[in-house]
Order: sequence, then C-alpha cells, then structure tokens
Amino acid sequence: MVKKRGQSGGGAAGLVAIIAGLIILYILFLEPAERADLLGEEGDNNGNVDSEDEEVSVLLDEEPGRLDYLKGDEFEIDIPSFKLYKTTNAKELEVFNDFSIRKGWFDEKIVEKSFFIDNLDNSDNIILSFSVRKHSGVLSVDLNGNNIYESLITTQNVEPIKLRKQYFNDEGNTLKFSVSGVGLAFWSTNEYNFEGVKIIGDVTDISRQKTKNIFTLEPWKYNNLEKATLKFHPDCKQNEVGTLDVMVNNINVFSGVPDCGMLNRYEVPVGALDAGINNVIFMTNEGSYLIDLIEIDLELEELSSPLYWFEISEEQMENIMGGVSDANLTLEFVDDDENKELDINVNGHMRRVDQEEPFYEKQINSWVEEGRNYVKLIPKTTVDIVSIQIELIEKDDDED
Repeated sequence: MVKKRGQSGGGAAGLVAIIAGLIILYILFLEPAERADLLGEEGDNNGNVDSEDEEVSVLLDEEPGRLDYLKGDEFEIDIPSFKLYKTTNAKELEVFNDFSIRKGWFDEKIVEKSFFIDNLDNSDNIILSFSVRKHSGVLSVDLNGNNIYESLITTQNVEPIKLRKQYFNDEGNTLKFSVSGVGLAFWSTNEYNFEGVKIIGDVTDISRQKTKNIFTLEPWKYNNLEKATLKFHPDCKQNEVGTLDVMVNNINVFSGVPDCGMLNRYEVPVGALDAGINNVIFMTNEGSYLIDLIEIDLELEELSSPLYWFEISEEQMENIMGGVSDANLTLEFVDDDENKELDINVNGHMRRVDQEEPFYEKQINSWVEEGRNYVKLIPKTTVDIVSIQIELIEKDDDED
C-alpha cells in the first residue's frame, strides 16, 4: 500500500506541471492588452498600456536643424560717403648744420653730407638751398658721384641747385662739397663757409587718395546670395580726374574714369564676397572725388523650405481608418526659451505652431492618405529643430 501511494503522488505532481505549462503558453499567446489585464499591469491615463508594450511604426525621422526666415529677398548695405584727393606742399626734406670747405697748397677740407629721403616716389622739384658767408674759388657739388654743380660764386645768396630725381638712391644719398685749388698762389687758400644748407622738395600726400570701408555679410545671406551690385555717385570733374579703382576683398570690380555726377552701377562677383567681414577699397591716382550714395545691393535666392516624404501602406491606412492606429507628428525644438513660429503643411493641410515649449505633437489621421505623403516646414521666425517624427501608434483595444 505504501508503494501505491508514492506512485499516486508522483502522477499528481506531473499533472500539475503539465497544467502550469499550458497556462504559461496561453498567457504568452494572449494579445498584449489582454495579457496586461490578466497580469494586473498598469496602463497610462488614457487606458493605453505602457509604451514598451505599444506597437509603434516609424514613418519619418529627420533632423531639420536651423531653418532661416527671410522677410524679403532684397537687402541694402550702406557705406558712408568720403572724399578722395591729394595735396602737394613744399617741405624741408633735410637740414644740415653750417660747415666750411677749403683748399690750399698745404691744407684741404672736403665735406660729405649723408641723408635719406623718406618719400622719394612722391617727392618732386627737389632743390639744394644754401648761402655762403665767405666764398672764393670754384665750388663743386656732387650727388652720389654725379656732378650737379660747378661754378664760381660771387654773391652771398646763391640760386638753388636743382637735384635730379634720377640721381637719388632709395637706400641713402651723399652730397660732396669741394673747392678748386689756388694755382701758383701758394700763400692763399680758397674757402667757402656754408649757412642754411637744406634740401627742399614738393611732397605729395597720397594718403587721402585711398579709403577702405568694412561691411558685414551675415552667413545666411551669403549662403543664399544670388547677385550683388555696387552703386555709388561720384562728384567730380570729368576732365580733371584720373583712374578710379574699386576693389572688393582685393578683387577689382571697376577700374577707369566713372561717370561724374551720375549714379554708377557695377556688378560684384558673388565669389568675391565672404561670409562675415568684407572690405571695399576706393583709390585714385589723380584729381578729387567726392564719393557718396554708396550701396551694395544684395539679391537673395528664395529660401527653400524643407520637404519630407513618407509612405503609408494599404494595411496601415486601413488601421488608421478603422481606429486601430493613430498617425502622430512630433517636433522637438532646441530648448532656448525663444518663441518658435512655423507652419506645418501635411498634404496641403496647414497648422501654425507658435510656442516657446520644446515639444509639439499633433495627431494627423485625417491628413494622411495611402501611398506617398509629404510634410513641409515653413518657418515664420528662425527656428532650430532637433527632429521631426511621424509615427504610427497602435491603439489600446480598450480605447473607443
């Protein structure tokens, strides 16, 4: 009898194991919502089960980034008026201390004076000026080894000596003063005492013949730039001015004599401009210009709004129409506390977004259709969008 009881107990345990296995299999094959009810799992406030039990199909997932907004497609950059001209004035280029030279049978003194002219290219009509308190013999003056004067001086005030520009050196110059000998009069000495020795020339100031102006071109304008035009009005006398050169970032956009008293227009190559800091240079070699009404006109291409496509199958559309699934659109913005304003266009259905919050959600069941669909984002302010998603989310069976 004891043996029979053991056999009976083992059979009962096996039966329990088989039943438990069948129950587990049954639970596993239940719908997620029914399984959640059976096991006592909690749903969300709308009666949906936890998201990890929801069936979600991603139809679209993109990262638009920054969307710029333009109020127009034409912009003007104003540049202040200025005048181009040169001035020429007489200037002392070098002044020497008083000195003397002499020559006799037993004594000779030759004097050399070194000097440098700073602005030789713009210096003209250069002369050597001096007076002589004592003078006897023939005076000889050399400039860098070239004789420029040799004469017997009979008066204290000497006519200025012209110094030829071709005899000057950029690296430095030397004047040599000497006097002729006395011949057979060994008891005498020829001598010159110099006073007020100076080099004088007409120096042209060309610093006013060139002007440089800075302007800024924002990156979003540069990226959409289609055409740029430089305009200016030169007030000048047509027959008294020289060539006017206009450079934009070292690219020559005009070289010649402009139409005086008229508005001049010249196209600026788009490739000559940079995003950020740019410069425009006006310079002339002759005459006087008053340049005003200076503008750089920009024409921008029309900004294209981002357009995305997504597909909905026949089965997915049947689930939407049958209330089994919802098509949801979600936008995530950069959380910058700035107002986000844009239009959303889904298959021609428009919705304005105007908010500061970083997330926007919209159910779009009635906006979608079977096959190919599109969504277009049209900014009304500059906005930064982290992502746009369109998802097909299966509803809880308990939802109406």
